[in-house]
Amino acid sequence: MKKLALILAIVGSPAAADGYTGNVLLENCAPESSSFETGVCGGYITGVTAGMHLPPRTDRASDRRLNFPTFTYVCTGNGVTFGQMRDVVIKGLRENPETRNEPASVLVHRYLAEAFPC
Repeated sequence: MKKLALILAIVGSPAAADGYTGNVLLENCAPESSSFETGVCGGYITGVTAGMHLPPRTDRASDRRLNFPTFTYVCTGNGVTFGQMRDVVIKGLRENPETRNEPASVLVHRYLAEAFPC
């Protein structure tokens, strides 16, 4: 029952909405965030990272409008932890406030692809 409640909470959270931007992700990843928000942060980054192993969707007009890069694999290699990937994303969000209004998924992909190129 607890798992179902967690799933329903996440589905109803901002992470499930199209408006989940870098601004919202940075707020959820902040040290002073609630444990639920911190969980949303970690789950979101993990989900986007897992999705990087799927083929690109370049047929969407929104992808082209946002200059979403051609699909780029992220090669983390051995020993790269989730904590490192989370740190890379948070660093990118903090250092690039001018792009935090973009979709969080685009930003997570961008920062990890730059940090861990193949």
